[in-house]
Amino acid sequence: LINEIKKKKKKIWFFFSSSSHIYKYSKNSIKENFVKKPISYYGRTKLLAEKKIINNKNANFKFCIGRIFSMYHKNQKKPFLFPSIKARIQSNSKDKLFIKNAFSKRDFLNAEEVVEIIFKIYKKKLKGIYNIGSGKGTTIEKFVRKQFKVKKEIISDNKINSLVSNNKKLIDKIYE
Repeated sequence: LINEIKKKKKKIWFFFSSSSHIYKYSKNSIKENFVKKPISYYGRTKLLAEKKIINNKNANFKFCIGRIFSMYHKNQKKPFLFPSIKARIQSNSKDKLFIKNAFSKRDFLNAEEVVEIIFKIYKKKLKGIYNIGSGKGTTIEKFVRKQFKVKKEIISDNKINSLVSNNKKLIDKIYE
């Protein structure tokens, strides 16, 4: 795609949808310049794509990379968190519900909110790298209780980590 864009004579603005999974886990909210240490194969491929885009030296090519944090939607399919939890709740008749990393913090945004933010980015033709998130950390356990009205006891492994956006840079640009 980048090679084809390079062939164009007119100016191109390109948006790349990346992920928070390129970052190392952190107890603090994560800024765009935070340590890149992908936590999955998905994160590694997103970071590789970002590097290809950033290293493209073409005066006609302007880009924006949006690092989306935890996006969810009622119509998502497995293996995403939202549908996976929903299926587990529906199939589990026990008093307890096991959720891996339940006490880890994530930065959740509904897909419609993500689309609205990307549209604002598009209208301003922002350039550079921006985190797309709420800026608020919520444990997976609290997210599940709120979204699915779960009353069962939630149990988890002892793995606790955090991926929460510092979205000040984006907010400052969108509303300037």
